[in-house]
Amino acid sequence: MTRRRHVIAASLCVFLAAAGATAVLVDRSPGHPAVASAYIGSRPPRGYRVPDFTLTSYRGTRVSMHSERGKVVVLTFLDTVCTDQCPPIAHAVGRGMARLSPALRARTVALAVSVDPRRDTPVSVRRFLQERRALVMDFLTRPVPALFQVWKRYHILSSFSSGNDNIHSADVMIIDPAGVWVSSLSDEIDLTPASLAHDIRVASTDPAS
Repeated sequence: MTRRRHVIAASLCVFLAAAGATAVLVDRSPGHPAVASAYIGSRPPRGYRVPDFTLTSYRGTRVSMHSERGKVVVLTFLDTVCTDQCPPIAHAVGRGMARLSPALRARTVALAVSVDPRRDTPVSVRRFLQERRALVMDFLTRPVPALFQVWKRYHILSSFSSGNDNIHSADVMIIDPAGVWVSSLSDEIDLTPASLAHDIRVASTDPAS
């Protein structure tokens, strides 16, 4: 198993331990029959509403999870100096968003949260997004103490903490318009532009979320 797969597996285990549940592709929760997930990505604990946060875009505006309610949110955690998983993730998000209809694209927002704000300056962020054709994605940051709170709430291993730009959590979370986390896509496992677009479409209409 590669170092990246260790990071993905460790991060997922941390979250599932904290949530006290198991992410499965089939829902067998009490009162519900076993129903196969319509999502391509792995299905997280049922009904988990993501924590709110307010961060600053590299463009200078303030962005919060609460303000994005009513939209599908594509959320990931990136490092602009990372040369391993971050470039293909950003590219997949950019190309996946381009596959959406104009109407659905207007109801979807793609957010990346910095995992090392010392390196993720407005200049480095813009260059990173331009090179990956992912300017549709907003990139959020704050001073380290504020970001630590976000990393903790989302059970994220940051590259700031690991000391290595290539070692950090970076799954792509799909969050439905009600703020419920409904799918996770991972680089080299199930994240492609097509799978991302598919899960966004499902999240936009999923009544069970």
